[in-house]
Amino acid sequence: MSSSIKVRIIGKRAQIQTNVSQVQTNKFQCQRLCLRIDQLIDPVERLEHASSIFIRQETRSIIDNLLQCLDDCNNFIEKFKSSTECCNQEINEYENDCEKFEELNKRLSELGQDLCLGLNIQELFNQKQDREDQKQDLEELNKISQKLLQSSRH
Repeated sequence: MSSSIKVRIIGKRAQIQTNVSQVQTNKFQCQRLCLRIDQLIDPVERLEHASSIFIRQETRSIIDNLLQCLDDCNNFIEKFKSSTECCNQEINEYENDCEKFEELNKRLSELGQDLCLGLNIQELFNQKQDREDQKQDLEELNKISQKLLQSSRH
């Protein structure tokens, strides 16, 4: 995985954490959302380590979806940074906000599962590559031993 992807994800997480520290309403739900985002960093880092050469197309779409979800979370959290003058509006929108929190939490949960699945697929793919490398190395070793055998006969 490109380290720029990891940098972008960590940058978005930092921006979200900054915004969460400034919210005026729905603090607890915003903090919980931020904690869920933090829990996705480890699978992203593990995926980066497992994908040192390239990222499978399926994994790329998971990362793209994660980046979009982080943007959506950040945009949603930013609306709670407003001053207390907007509290009446916030009270009226509380039910809609609860539904939006549920939606974002569900998306983050699904992305966490997708990241873990992507990691498992990437690791499985790497195991197949390892077996292929072993096969090629064995073929090369056989060629070398054939050459040595032929040269010892002469």
